[in-house]
Order: sequence, then structure tokens, then C-alpha cells
Amino acid sequence: MTRSKNFLFLALTLALVSCKTPVASLSVTSTPLKVGALLSLTGSWSNLGKTSKAALEIGKEAIEREAGAPKISLLIRDTKLSPELALEELKGLDAQGVKIVVGPQSSAELKALKPYADSHGILLVSQSSTAGSLALPNDNVLRFCPSDAPESEANAVLMKADGLTAVVPVWRADEGNDSLQAVHKAALERQGITMLNGVRYSAEAHDFSADVSSLSAAVQAAKATYGNSVGIYCASFDEAASLFDKASDDVVLKSVTWYGSNGFAKSDALPANAKAADFAVKVGFTAPIFGLDEALKGRWQPLSDQIVQSTGIVPDAFALASYDAIQVAAGAYRVVGNGAFAQWKSAFLEKAQSHSGVTGSTALNDAGDRQVNAFDFWAVRLDNGTYRWVPAGSFQGGVLKR
Repeated sequence: MTRSKNFLFLALTLALVSCKTPVASLSVTSTPLKVGALLSLTGSWSNLGKTSKAALEIGKEAIEREAGAPKISLLIRDTKLSPELALEELKGLDAQGVKIVVGPQSSAELKALKPYADSHGILLVSQSSTAGSLALPNDNVLRFCPSDAPESEANAVLMKADGLTAVVPVWRADEGNDSLQAVHKAALERQGITMLNGVRYSAEAHDFSADVSSLSAAVQAAKATYGNSVGIYCASFDEAASLFDKASDDVVLKSVTWYGSNGFAKSDALPANAKAADFAVKVGFTAPIFGLDEALKGRWQPLSDQIVQSTGIVPDAFALASYDAIQVAAGAYRVVGNGAFAQWKSAFLEKAQSHSGVTGSTALNDAGDRQVNAFDFWAVRLDNGTYRWVPAGSFQGGVLKR
């Protein structure tokens, strides 16, 4: 694409996706707005990190092309999905005067960063953390995605529709996935489904031989009591591709339906592993993720297309929420400039309540989490010799569509 055509495309994208609510504005200071970003660019869940980075960069360019808009200094750091590294990088951003950070991606990272952010006047705006344990009012943690409670309801309704009466969980040992397992247990019980004891594996796990053996034994015992109405719930990140690879050799684990979580939905790691992907197809693996409104496709599709052009990865709603986050930040900066942190946070919250962006309304609830609770289901299918993620249904307003 030529330079002139690229500018034209950016202008068209801005026209389609910038949906602003007028606010009383102050003169924007000549000092750039510093926006930090803590993303997993080379670790697990890096597809989200890369697409979030692209969304933020495109958002910065779009904002700076507006008349009277602030200049933005975007400081992006790679956390590799490590809580320890994320905290180290946050301290570095703080030393550079950053007061708003998009990210981190995982709840484990967010939990590690929360005390520092609360005590040092830094606003963390995660696009993808969902742990209910972090849904707390009056702190410096905001999330531009729903918490895990509505996701668990979506999965539980799907499992009920599939005729399950018992579920064996397997999950990664960290803040977000521990929470997903717990809230799914409660949601399943509301649907009359029993969650049995399962397998909690280390966040550092690479060899899943022992975990697969334990999971197989748990499923075999469950089938002895519940028959063929047993399923497996897997809460994980990219490492689940290795788990699936190992599970594909187990006759018991191939005999039940598998369900997943937002951290593994649309992961590049699964279709890249042919053995694991074939297993996912055979066990009907389905995973939910924060959904995009088809009625707003005219807003998010041009942005999605540009991110694909930049990264080769189709972004999900989590990544596109990063774009909305930087738009809201710029809107708040127009109001208070380099005001005190309390003023800045108040302006950001007010702008978030009124903003409608590429992912729809960014209004937050009392805990600072996204109010909109729509989810899309995704599954892997073999398409002309290539494994791909494909849409497999949706859940919104308590209604399951397949």
C-alpha cells in the first residue's frame, strides 16, 4: 500500500470508528499524553499482545490526525505474561511519568500490579483480564471486558443444551483460570450440572503426561456414574495446545466433549499443531470470548482489516478494546490535560461511561468492569487442508444461538 493510500485508509478508518460524545474541553497542553501498554508480545497469548499493540498504534495515529488532538507517546513493554516482569515494567513506566496503562492481559499479572498502581496513582485498563476476584470498586483497576461470571453463564447454558450432567475441569494454576474454574462450578450448578474434582496444572507446565493421565482417570470415574453425559472444561492459555496434543493419544479423553475459556479461544497455537487441532475437531471443542456486535461491523471491520494487514492475525474483541481504551484516554486528556491523578481518573471514568467505540459502549459497572456481556463461541475446523477457527454460535441477553 502506498503512503498516500495508507493515509487515505487511516482517514476512512477514523471516520468509521470514531464515535465521540461531545464533552467540555480544555486547551490540550503541548506535553504529549503518555500511554503505557503491558502486553505479552513473545510469551503465551502473544496473538492478543501483537494485535493489541497494532490496535494501539493505529489508535494513536487516528487520534493525532484529529484537529486539536493531543500528541501521544506510546510506551509498549513486553511482559511475556509474567506477573514479575509486568511489575518490573510498570515501575519503569512510572519512573517515566506514565499515569495510564493499557493492560496487562492476564488476571495473574493484574493482581501483581494492583497494589503498586493503587499506591502510585496509575490507572490500569486491562482489555482482557476477567477474574471475578479483581472486580473491586474504587481501585485503580478498570477492565474494558466483562468479568468471568457472564462467560461462565454462557458456557453453562451451552453445556446444558448439549445434555451434560457432569463436567470434569482441567485448568492452569493462576489467578484468572482459578477464578474461571470456580465461577464455572457455580454457574453449572445453577444449570443442574455437577462439576467434579479435576486437574489443576502448573502455570509453568510443559510436559502434560501426568496431568493427562490424572484427567483420564477422573473422566473414567465420572463416566461410571454419569454415563455419556460427561464433558471436560479447560481453562487455559496457549499451553493447552500441548495438553490437547498429549490428550489425543488417550481413548477416554477422546470419548467426551471439551469446552474452553477466553484465554484459549482463537489461539494461534491450536491450529498450528495439527495433532492438537485434529483432536479439538473430534471432541467438538468450543470456547467463548467477549463478542463483537454485528450491528457495529461498519466500525470494527476496517480496524480489524488493518490489524490483519499489520500482523497477519485476525484480532478479537479484547484487542479491539485496546483501541477504545486509547480513544477514551485521549478524550479524558482533552478535558483535564495534565491535571492531578484524581481529576484524570474521574475524567477517564466519565468519558468511558459515554463513549461508544468499535466494541460498542464502554460503560463500566461499579467494579470498573465492562457492562456489556455478549459472547461469541469459536471452534476449530479443517478447511481445505488447513485448520482454522470458525464461529460456532453466540450468547447474549441469556439467549444461546448456534
